[in-house]
Amino acid sequence: MRTLTVGTGTILDLVFRPDGTELVAVDVDSPKTRVRAFRLPDGESTWSFELNGTRAAVSPDGRWTADVGFGTGLRVWDRGKIHTPVAKTVRRRGYPISAGISHDSRHVLVTVLSLDPGNSSRLLAWDIAAGRIAWVVDCDVSELIAASADRVAVVGGHGKAEVLRVRADGSGLDPGRRDQLARAGTEVARVRFSPDGAQLAVAVGRQVVVHDAATGDEVFRLRGHQQMVVDVAFSPDGRLIATGGNDERVRFWDARTGRALATFGWRIDYIGSVVFSPDGLTCAAGGTKGRVVIWDVDE
Repeated sequence: MRTLTVGTGTILDLVFRPDGTELVAVDVDSPKTRVRAFRLPDGESTWSFELNGTRAAVSPDGRWTADVGFGTGLRVWDRGKIHTPVAKTVRRRGYPISAGISHDSRHVLVTVLSLDPGNSSRLLAWDIAAGRIAWVVDCDVSELIAASADRVAVVGGHGKAEVLRVRADGSGLDPGRRDQLARAGTEVARVRFSPDGAQLAVAVGRQVVVHDAATGDEVFRLRGHQQMVVDVAFSPDGRLIATGGNDERVRFWDARTGRALATFGWRIDYIGSVVFSPDGLTCAAGGTKGRVVIWDVDE
C-alpha cells in the first residue's frame, strides 16, 4: 500500500493514464481546486496547478482537465497548461453547471442552464482539437455526467437519470433515442458506465443501483455501506465493482451478481473517489484530507 498527498481537500476524481505510468488526482478545497499528477510506481509529483472552481473533470487518457464556472465558462487544460480559452463561447449558451469528458477523450461534455426565459438546459460537446462546439441537445438540468463509447448519462439535481444515445460516428446525439431510468432519488453522488457500456451504476444514498444501460432496467443493488456512497468504479475487465463512501470504507463487489467480496478501511477519512488501474491489478482511493491510497487488488 502507498499513500500520496495531493492537497488538503476532498479527492473527487482519480484517473490513471492508459499505460498506468501516471495517476491524476483532483483535490477540491473550496474555493480552490488542485489538480496534481503522480508518476508511478515511485509516486513522485510530476505536475500540478490550481483552478478557481469546484467543477472539474479529467479525461480518460489523463491528458485533459476541464473546469466550468459562472465567471469562467469552460476552460480546457493540457497536462497543467491552458490549452484553449473557450469561456465566452460556452457562457453565451447559459450558466455552465457541470463538466465531463467523452469516452475517447475528444470532447468535453458540459451541461448548461439556459438564461433564456422558458428554456431548460442543454448538453453540449466541445471538440477539443477543433476548438468549437460539436453538438448541442436539450436535456434536464443536470449536475452529473458519465459517458461510454455510445451513450451519455446525465443526472439532474432531483435524482432523475436519463441516458442519451450517441451516434456511432461520434458526431453527436440522436435526440430520438433517450432511455429514461427510474427516478433515483435526491442523493445521487456519481454515475459510471461499465467498460463495455452495457451497465450504468448510480450511487444513490447508501447503495448503488446497477442498471442495464440500454433498457434502463435495474439489474441489482449493492447494499452494505453504512453511510452515503460517493463513488463507484468498474474494473477494466468488468468483473469487479469498487464503491467508496462516507463510512470511510472501500468495498469490492462481483459485477455479475452483485455479491459483496471484500471491505477495506484505509483511514483517509470519507472516501471521495475510487478507481482501478488500467491493468486491473491495483486500486486507488482518495479521501477528504487530500490523501490518496494505492493498493493491490488481491491484498
